[in-house]
Amino acid sequence: MEPAQLWTNGPIYRYRAHPPCTDSLLLADFAETAGVRSCIDLGCGEGLLMLLLCARSPELRIDGVELCEENAALCRRNMADNALSDRVHVIHGDLRLCVNTLPSGAYDLVISNPPYFPAGGGYSSPDAIRSAAREEHGLTPADLCAAAARLCRNGGRFVVVYRSDRLTDLICAMRSAHLEPKRMRFIAHSVEAKPGLVLVEACRNARPGSLVCLPLLVLRGPDGRDSPELKRICHMEDPV
Repeated sequence: MEPAQLWTNGPIYRYRAHPPCTDSLLLADFAETAGVRSCIDLGCGEGLLMLLLCARSPELRIDGVELCEENAALCRRNMADNALSDRVHVIHGDLRLCVNTLPSGAYDLVISNPPYFPAGGGYSSPDAIRSAAREEHGLTPADLCAAAARLCRNGGRFVVVYRSDRLTDLICAMRSAHLEPKRMRFIAHSVEAKPGLVLVEACRNARPGSLVCLPLLVLRGPDGRDSPELKRICHMEDPV
């Protein structure tokens, strides 16, 4: 578990179960952080998303909630390695329970890279930690959106990455929790491929309508190599 820099002069990241994933990099880039002072990451894992956001916004303070005790401990270590312990607070616990112990409406931004699959839907990893990160073991889109709505201030934003084929589930859960989708971007591996993921930003207690659908984010060019935008997002212009 040797630490590695995410990019040249970038944050140091240690991981046990979850190597740096493109999904979190895309989500951190999609989130608008201008004017944001307080953020909470629901299901923070080993802290990748929080490191990315802290690198973007030096004034940002972030809380994270993580179910797995080992992940939460490693997340704290990652924050300490990057001298971020004074800006980041990691809470170990079940989001559905500990959300009620957190201050209601206290966050400008709520963000999450949640499990994508219903429990038992498709391949299930024998590793309990990987399984929890992949499958909704008791944390449904409705649970996630209800927690986000409680924690987000009025007019604040909830930003999430999700499977595009489950977008209807996500949108329905958002609206039920008074989170109105306002910005969306689909992600595809190539121009010809169907989108596999979608980035969505919702605003708490906003009026319906005015949804902006951004241009498709393509990960690979015609030559099969990483697209210029993916290189920018992943800091590949200056590799380690």
